[in-house]
Amino acid sequence: MAEYHDPSLEGFDWAEIRTTVRRRLSFHLRGWESADIEDATQDVLLSLVRFLERSGAPVSMEGLIAVVARRTAVSRMRLRARRPATQPVEEEHVVAPDDGARRELLALEEAIERKALAIREYFRLHQAPCLELAEARANGVDFKQLAGTTGQSHVALLQRWSRCMKRLREAIGRGDVPWDRSGGDA
Repeated sequence: MAEYHDPSLEGFDWAEIRTTVRRRLSFHLRGWESADIEDATQDVLLSLVRFLERSGAPVSMEGLIAVVARRTAVSRMRLRARRPATQPVEEEHVVAPDDGARRELLALEEAIERKALAIREYFRLHQAPCLELAEARANGVDFKQLAGTTGQSHVALLQRWSRCMKRLREAIGRGDVPWDRSGGDA
C-alpha cells in the first residue's frame, strides 16, 4: 500500500503544535481528566490537519490553534453539561444544537474575540508592559509559568496584571476602549 503524502502538512513542528494545543486545552478544561484532555487534543489536531489539507497554510498558525482549541473546549464543555454524570456518552445519543443555539454561540464567541482584540490593541498602543501579560492570558499561559520562563517574580507579575486591569477599566470608563457593557465587565 502506497503511503499518502500531503505537502501542505510539511514545514510545521507537530510536536510543538501538539504541546501548544494541549496547553491551551488544559487551560480551558481545568480540572478535567488527562484522558479527556488527550481526546480533545486529538480532535483539535485532526481539525488542524483537515484545515491545512483543505485551505493550506494559515496566515497565523497560533491564531488557528487558538480558535480551534477554544471551539473544541466549548463543544466538550457543552457536551458534558448536557449528559447525566452517571451515564456514559454514546455517539448516537448526542443531541446537536439547533440553528438558533448555534447562532447564539457564534455571536457570543465573536463578542468575546472582539473584546479580547480590543484589550490587546489597547495594551499594544498605550500599555506595552501589559501586552505581554494579556498575550500570556490569551494563550492559556498562567503567570507562574510566565514567571518561570521570563525570570520575573510571580508576585510581581500578579501586581502588574492588577495595575493593568485597573488601567483598562479606567480606559473603558473613559470610552477609550470600545466595550459593550451588556456582555460583561472587564
